[in-house]
Amino acid sequence: MKRFLFSAAIPVLSLLFLLAGSRPTISAPRNDASQKVQADDAVTRDLVMLGPAVQGLKAAGFNPTGTVTVLPTEDEVGTDKMTITVKGLPPKTEFTVFLHELSDIPFGSSQYIAAMRSNKKGKASVEINTVIMEAFALKTTGNPPTTRLIDVDLKFVAIWFADPEDSAQFVNLPDLAFDGDRKSGPVVLGTVQPLH
Repeated sequence: MKRFLFSAAIPVLSLLFLLAGSRPTISAPRNDASQKVQADDAVTRDLVMLGPAVQGLKAAGFNPTGTVTVLPTEDEVGTDKMTITVKGLPPKTEFTVFLHELSDIPFGSSQYIAAMRSNKKGKASVEINTVIMEAFALKTTGNPPTTRLIDVDLKFVAIWFADPEDSAQFVNLPDLAFDGDRKSGPVVLGTVQPLH
């Protein structure tokens, strides 16, 4: 009897899906919590040229500009959403993105958060999901670390040449450490206004 009911149920289910014009799909429940944060809540900052490569970039015809937009969704989904868009970069070049304590050299405490590559037209973009609006560097002491010495807010964004070979045509500097392999070129762009 069970076999008969199962065999009869298959054509009935198939007919229902055919009439509905769709096939059955399995999907994870959608988390719409981030939808509650409106575009009005977004924080947008301009990226401006800075650092020792500025004159060399301009002399070579490059004048990169860009924006950083942060949608503060940490309370709803656990991370904020940062979108960076840049144009006017040297083409087909790797860059790194950092959060910094200060807006200019020497930048203070820093955190490497992303990498991006410019296309053949010198445009690049990246979307980053991490804590941005409450990002800080925590310094502690003790074993276990029970004494909190200082908190340093990371409230500025800077974009660096990922490889010193890419920046050498614009400025002659020793290798810097703003990349995952601890070998980079200089800063290219940064925010002047803090994100928070």
